[in-house]
Amino acid sequence: MSKRLQNKVAGSRFALPVTTIYAMLMWVAMDIKTQEWHWLPLACYVVAVYLMVELNNTNALIRIFSRMVSCSMLMLTVCTLFLFVDQPVGLTAVCIMVSLTTLFHTYQDPKAAGWSFYSFLGLGLATMVSPQMLWMAVAYWLVMAACLRSWSIRTFLASLMGLTMPYWFALPVLIATGDVHHTWQQLYTVVDFTHVADIEGIDIRRWTALAATVTLGIIGSIHFVRSSVNDKIKTRMLFYSFITMWIAAMVVMVIHTIAFDHILIFMIICISPLMGHFIALTNTKITNMAFIMITVALIVLAQINLWLL
Repeated sequence: MSKRLQNKVAGSRFALPVTTIYAMLMWVAMDIKTQEWHWLPLACYVVAVYLMVELNNTNALIRIFSRMVSCSMLMLTVCTLFLFVDQPVGLTAVCIMVSLTTLFHTYQDPKAAGWSFYSFLGLGLATMVSPQMLWMAVAYWLVMAACLRSWSIRTFLASLMGLTMPYWFALPVLIATGDVHHTWQQLYTVVDFTHVADIEGIDIRRWTALAATVTLGIIGSIHFVRSSVNDKIKTRMLFYSFITMWIAAMVVMVIHTIAFDHILIFMIICISPLMGHFIALTNTKITNMAFIMITVALIVLAQINLWLL
């Protein structure tokens, strides 16, 4: 079988270094454009991408040698660098990567209370940045029950402990500073449904980034469902987890548009493995053309969003 351009890129050991250099150049361009140095968001960005590399390596998400999962994440996040101007989004990315990395350690282990605790601890830290992310706990439980086969009373109680632990540590500080009422108001927004699909504050950059992310999510999901028979059972379950979570995140985004930025980065994290799988494990003229078009479109979109900063 002859290798097409997408297969040569997907299997190349230079793919990740080249994509990383491109991402760093875009980051420097963003800093020059905004005349600020975003060191903390950059550190969060680097840690999040590194954790995606580890997630891919630990779980062998792609059955051939390929760095397309990490490259896909780099390309998608470069299109949304405007999100990282806001430091909390970078923190959300790190918390979610830690959460997913530990969540997958619970695969077929209903007694994995420790890993469940750490996974939901990461999610709980993310909710302190964006309270609406609490709704993603429901998606986690669904994934644990339907895909990972690790849900049990034991892991459920451990997940509740992990989810609430950050608030127990923060409570004395909030009481000392008199900020409890403000925090309670923030948490109340989780069950406030008066602004469903409130799109007034979403600009063109976010619309285009969301459209690109959802489009790639649909392409990657359809491809995986059609070709999943070729993967191991564990790999299938992990990818079905990604599909479930990005769709759940889309629902939460519609209900709580106020958390648009944080949920978008969550979707990007879940969709990156799907796109990596699509690019690395397809080999037709149509998919090769799609790879070229996707790459060009993401580069153009990144330049447009950089110009609009």
